[in-house]
Amino acid sequence: MRVARLEERAEVRELQEGIRSPAERRWDQAEQLASPEELKELERLEALSWTQEPESLELLDTMLALWDLKERMLRRVSPTLADIYRVKRDLPSYGLGRLREKAERDYEEWNPKDYASPEEAARGLNRLSERPYKLGTLQHWRECAVRDGLEPVDGEEEAWRMIEEVLEALDAGDTGRAERIVVTGELT
Repeated sequence: MRVARLEERAEVRELQEGIRSPAERRWDQAEQLASPEELKELERLEALSWTQEPESLELLDTMLALWDLKERMLRRVSPTLADIYRVKRDLPSYGLGRLREKAERDYEEWNPKDYASPEEAARGLNRLSERPYKLGTLQHWRECAVRDGLEPVDGEEEAWRMIEEVLEALDAGDTGRAERIVVTGELT
């Protein structure tokens, strides 16, 4: 009877383990290998993030610290999963994503009556339809570069300067320059 119960419990544990994704199991391993200080800091940052105003600079700073800690913890067991948090810490990638979302909304809200002539309306529509695609592509290239070893930019001033240069390059029609900026991080 006792052996049957132990076997049943083992089967239940096995089923529960099978329900968890490989990423969740890797995170469990990372937590097991973490120092008590890291676990305490993880708990503190997660609790702090719930008390902060959404989309505030304070929350952004907290999330950057949290993602940095999670990256360090995961790096021990799964470098690939750790790269997810490495990319999250990159503010230019985040900013390009937000700009892409805004460009998509602008395109959806586009009204040809906002333009004086049909030619201006056609140019406006063309620009609006291309912008989300270009920003999404640049965001993807940036994320790939960071995953491949480019250091994430977590300083707001440097991130916004980079995004401004990317937007200037796009507005000038120089997508090659915009690509170089996001892939290398080199500003003019």
